Amino acid sequence: MWRLAHAHGTLLGLVNVAFAVSLRSLPPARDALVSAILIAGSVLMPTGFLAGGTVVHGGDPNVLVALVPIGGALLIVALTSIAVAGRGATSAGAGRADSR
Repeated sequence: MWRLAHAHGTLLGLVNVAFAVSLRSLPPARDALVSAILIAGSVLMPTGFLAGGTVVHGGDPNVLVALVPIGGALLIVALTSIAVAGRGATSAGAGRADSR
């Protein structure tokens, strides 16, 4: 479980870096909200794996492993919002390029 926590924490850190790089190309409508949701999901998922592996009962993880699906749901919401905003920015940019 701790290996899962480390792997997910590392990869979600890279997702946060990619989000930070993409901020210039996305519309600033809901940047703060999406950023907060992304950070919460990026913290809850590895924390659930780490806490779930602290005390194991007969091969079953601790009850705190329930943080993992909550973090996953938050990540899905944040990444969907980023994708929708990116799609809107791309189509708006294409419309401006065609009008020249």
